[in-house]
Amino acid sequence: MTDDLFLKRLDTAAYYASLAYCLTDSEDDRVSETIYAKAQIIKNDFKEHDIVMYIHGVGYNDAKAWKDREFKLIKHPKLDMKIDAIFWEQWSLAHEAIDSKIIRAIIEFSRVSRSIKGFSLVGHGLGAVHALLTALSWSQSSFAVRYAIQVYLFGIPRIGDQKFASAINSLTAKNIQVQRINYLDDYVPRIPLKLSNPPLVHPTKEFWISSDCACNGKPEVYWCFGTIWPDGYIGESQECINSQTSLMSTAHNGPYFGNFMNDCSAALNRMNTFMQN
Repeated sequence: MTDDLFLKRLDTAAYYASLAYCLTDSEDDRVSETIYAKAQIIKNDFKEHDIVMYIHGVGYNDAKAWKDREFKLIKHPKLDMKIDAIFWEQWSLAHEAIDSKIIRAIIEFSRVSRSIKGFSLVGHGLGAVHALLTALSWSQSSFAVRYAIQVYLFGIPRIGDQKFASAINSLTAKNIQVQRINYLDDYVPRIPLKLSNPPLVHPTKEFWISSDCACNGKPEVYWCFGTIWPDGYIGESQECINSQTSLMSTAHNGPYFGNFMNDCSAALNRMNTFMQN
């Protein structure tokens, strides 16, 4: 895959993450009291049919409340790991409806003789939390055996302990690719800001957009693999987003490759452009 093709995929994923903010006017897209999600068929780079599930998150103003709240870890009911209690509860209220939307999409598209090659889970902020926990759930099911799954997480906060992050790092072996994308000095990926015990950590790989655009009008995107801990665990990179110090930034809303989160009108304008072309 060329760099340009991969950036195109990130751009497309960012577009759907921004489009998720248009879902709040539709009761059909509600999956819990505060969460909305939609499954849609698209054509991938190889002109094959995929399903993209994009999940509505929260914008900068709502995410500000995360800076000061207490993060309490609870045990995963089935796996050897711990996850933030509030994020887990929010996902637990929505995950059956999210799974149901995917199953209905598979049935719907199979009726018109379309072969689904894979899934993309896309989310921003809280939507990214739901996307990642859904991917973890699917890794324990036949979904990951039958389909290739891509997960795109924009501005996701830390949500689990080291064992959780290690499990996410190992999902590649289960046909699930997780891409974590951060923008400028967004503080949300650095939440919780206070050290917890045990500490919450991200999965290792990170793509960091360090500027809106650089030469040739393309954003500067850096790939940060991580830092090796004394016990051999490969943790978060201390470069990229963790090198930033601002706690007042509004960068959580992007733009990610020109896509502004929490801005439905911009996403709809881009949709209209696609349709005209």
